Amino acid sequence: MVVCSGPDGRIRDAPLEGKAIPSLIGGLKVTNIVELTLTIGTGSTAVTDVLRIGLYGNKCPESVKEMTDICGKGIITSQNLLLGAPVRLSGGSLTFIRPEERLEFGVPSQKVAYAKSIRKAKAPDEFVPQPRPSGSRLELVRSEESARLHDAAGLVSVPKDGIGYGGGLLGKDDDAYSAAFQITAASVPDMDREGRKVIGQLIDNNSMNVLARLAGSPTKKMLPGQNGGAPLIKVSVDDCVVISVAD
Repeated sequence: MVVCSGPDGRIRDAPLEGKAIPSLIGGLKVTNIVELTLTIGTGSTAVTDVLRIGLYGNKCPESVKEMTDICGKGIITSQNLLLGAPVRLSGGSLTFIRPEERLEFGVPSQKVAYAKSIRKAKAPDEFVPQPRPSGSRLELVRSEESARLHDAAGLVSVPKDGIGYGGGLLGKDDDAYSAAFQITAASVPDMDREGRKVIGQLIDNNSMNVLARLAGSPTKKMLPGQNGGAPLIKVSVDDCVVISVAD
């Protein structure tokens, strides 16, 4: 018998299974697919799985471009790449779990992610993290509306001002992308009230199963008043592949 437990402390004899794949409603269309390869756990007990995300480029093209950038070639907001590097989700991680409600992915530290990419213990002292998007790029993303309500499990959501505006808002650039996007694990009307925007969804049953298992996994000790926390079991993003979908 397989013994599985979640944040509620209940013992289960099988892993959690995912909810139904969200329907493409209101003329929504998947224009890009992002495949995230995750390593769950560490050492000999680690397992690898894949989340497949479909993005609604016909409804929110600027927000989708930010998503395909961070999952592909990287987000670049500074011209001085001699001292920095694009922000890529490869090398990022699952940064926060609100049990049975939402997952959050991002790059907790650009310096750490860059050091890992060049196989060094630390980034060079002169390394400069990429700032948040600004100017016309920010205005274009800010002007887009959510493609749909946060009314199902498996929806991909970004902050109202776009990727780079979900966390680390204390003036530091290094952790600006620590809360790049979230994935709903249930219907979460609070996310609509927060002004967040749905830009895509999970597109297969395996991804929905992975979502359920991650959303039902334990978190580190929560502080008083908190309703979520960092995952107790490390979940890293080891690879991202972006695929364009032909019309």
